[in-house]
Amino acid sequence: MKRTLLVVAALGLSSSLFAQSPLTETIEVRVTNVDVIVVDRAGNPVPGLTREDFEVTEGGKPQPITNFYEINESTVPAAGAAPDAAPGTASDVPAEIGRRRLVVFVDNYSINPLSRNQAFVALEKSLGTLMRPGDEAMIVFWDRNQEVIAPFTSDRAELIRRFKEAAGRTGGGMTATSARSRVIEHASQMLADAKAPSRRKISFEQAYEESSNAAHAYAEELYASETRLLGGVQRMLTSLAGVEGKKAFIFLGAELAENPGLDLIQQIDGMYQEYIRGMRPAVLREQNRSLTAELRTLARHANATGVTMYLVDTADRSRGADPTARLVDNESEVTAQMNTSMAMGTIASMTGGLAVAGGKSFEKALDTVARDLSSYYSLGYRSPGDAEGDRRIVVKVKRPGLHVRSRTTYVARKGDDELKDRVIANVFHAGVKSDFPVSLVASTPEKLESGQYKVKLKVTLPSTMTFIPQDDSLVGEFAVFFATGKEDGALSEVSKAVQPMKFPGNARDAIVAQKSFTYDASLVVRPGEQIVSVAVTDTLAGTSGFARTKINAQ
Repeated sequence: MKRTLLVVAALGLSSSLFAQSPLTETIEVRVTNVDVIVVDRAGNPVPGLTREDFEVTEGGKPQPITNFYEINESTVPAAGAAPDAAPGTASDVPAEIGRRRLVVFVDNYSINPLSRNQAFVALEKSLGTLMRPGDEAMIVFWDRNQEVIAPFTSDRAELIRRFKEAAGRTGGGMTATSARSRVIEHASQMLADAKAPSRRKISFEQAYEESSNAAHAYAEELYASETRLLGGVQRMLTSLAGVEGKKAFIFLGAELAENPGLDLIQQIDGMYQEYIRGMRPAVLREQNRSLTAELRTLARHANATGVTMYLVDTADRSRGADPTARLVDNESEVTAQMNTSMAMGTIASMTGGLAVAGGKSFEKALDTVARDLSSYYSLGYRSPGDAEGDRRIVVKVKRPGLHVRSRTTYVARKGDDELKDRVIANVFHAGVKSDFPVSLVASTPEKLESGQYKVKLKVTLPSTMTFIPQDDSLVGEFAVFFATGKEDGALSEVSKAVQPMKFPGNARDAIVAQKSFTYDASLVVRPGEQIVSVAVTDTLAGTSGFARTKINAQ
């Protein structure tokens, strides 16, 4: 990840500014929104429920529902619909609430080539139902590195064009599949050498140790790869922070194991079990590679950004589908089937989404996701600002025989953490909501001897910032956050600067008359075309404004 450095920062306003300690603490009451899927015993969506049909608790305490919308094809306004349509029509649901924002994330490294082609054909067909006019989607490929194939766009034709282009130049899954097969083939050969009386040059113990070491090396590489993968997924979840609407993350992959490589190690153990005495079960030996905590952290981050996760297992896990199945014992077969399925199920359950099997039914799996996106309820309640960390959310429906799915936690984000997420989201699309207008102008990038570029920025913010009397003065404070990102998904770290302000006590009218303040800064960036994102926060009011601009450092 490249780093953006905040080099110079100065407020173009008044020479009387000087540093102040924090002025006051803001007590905030925020609205927490929860998307709720309600189905009957047959799994069909249930329309027509009202606010009174639902109960919401946070941390075990009942919460009055303040906002309530039923989202379906008849209630969501079409793109460009008139805002003053008659009550009871599509305008009942604000356009931004019903708008879909989708991230399609393809783990191209783990999908085997046959499944990959089937999944890609199904995904191309399904984009028409997953996206409606006015919705936005982004497609990301992962092949041990992250690449944004198509940035957020409402243009389905452009989305499909970029998707086809990327699919045609990537193989998908060859490295992961080949590496696993090589370990099994090597272990089989070592075992055969140890068994052959006429050419026994290696003992069973030596053969097992060498085979086990190869399996462990594969597991370690897979563990490192999945750790990087989870980091990539988390960054893409952040791209949806601070935007409104139905936010869904669709993950397609064949490997997202809680204990990466455990099934292969069990398979090697099974091959040598009758020849090696005192072998401890692999499930007891291999606990150091567990990703359980990381998977739950990912789900909590999705909840913090209000994203529902749908995970499609692209592997065909039916018995006999693995060409090496003749070497697989029952224990490793169960692990292979459950390791990824349980991990996907955990994430889906925590975020109110679904984990579905693709296999040979990718279209059916994606149709299930589309059905979820087309019929749900959006509930809102006021959560106190002093709630920190994970807060347990339970949504129930009072009518019998109905099943409810929703995210299970609300994560109260601290001020800086939330702002950093939102300034990163502002890199990827211009849909981040502002409380007040901010503008950003960048100079022509100037090349430095290091090969990097210096960019001067001018941030303009309204003079109606919050000020409070202190002694004979008016004081206030704002913070500025900067981030840069490229279209392929590369991101900088977030830089922050805090600017105190102090004016004479009788200057309020003059401040308002000035209409705007300017804040000048310089960033040092790497070469290439990229987006500069800025967030300005009024410290006293707890409000924020966002702006972005494109630069080409060359």
